[in-house]
Amino acid sequence: MDINMDDWKMVDSTCATCNIKTEVLNYLHKNHPESVRCDDCLKKYEQEQEVDSEIEKMQGKNEEWKVICPPLYRETKIAHEQFPLAKWKELSKREFSERSLILTGKTGTGKTRLMFEYLKKLYFTKNVIPTIIWVGDLSLHVLDSLKDTKAYSKLEDSWKTCSLLFIDDIFAEKCSDRVEDVLFRIIDTRTRNMLPIFATTQREGESVIEMFQNKERAKAIVRRLREFSDGIRI
Repeated sequence: MDINMDDWKMVDSTCATCNIKTEVLNYLHKNHPESVRCDDCLKKYEQEQEVDSEIEKMQGKNEEWKVICPPLYRETKIAHEQFPLAKWKELSKREFSERSLILTGKTGTGKTRLMFEYLKKLYFTKNVIPTIIWVGDLSLHVLDSLKDTKAYSKLEDSWKTCSLLFIDDIFAEKCSDRVEDVLFRIIDTRTRNMLPIFATTQREGESVIEMFQNKERAKAIVRRLREFSDGIRI
């Protein structure tokens, strides 16, 4: 294609927004007069584009959060009388780091709601995307590994290496030896690599060990979580 040097000359034109005289490239003046803008209008246009881009980005994050967070926990009312507001004020000041976090309390105390509010804060302010394991589903995933070893191996690797892993109601039920081993591998790998684990639980200390078939493995898990975790009692 021939290059017309006249296209690269600056010529007088008219701003398509405010109609004042301005100087632009001849190519723009000839071929796209509707896009001609003076310096002030161009600056305003770029600012509007930035705002539109931020709005679009936020809309995308809102949609992604709907995929991450179950509907039950999306509309949590912090002002609700049953929400542990004092603990939220404490937790909301916590900086995200390689330290793990364990929320302990009886059923119905708002542990999971509290954790999802904190996860939401991290997601929207730090762009931390959590991977979530519902402990009741862990056994099903492990059973699936017998059908498709390759797919399960990929899933377990994602649990071991994601930026943040959240396990809801960990230690809630007794598991098979195979599931206990998976849980140990996940916790061991993540603590060795300084990758945080967030968890909620009703149990602590000896009551955790009682839930395991392999007591030594249970003690090892408890030691690692104590060493690498911050704990908040609800």
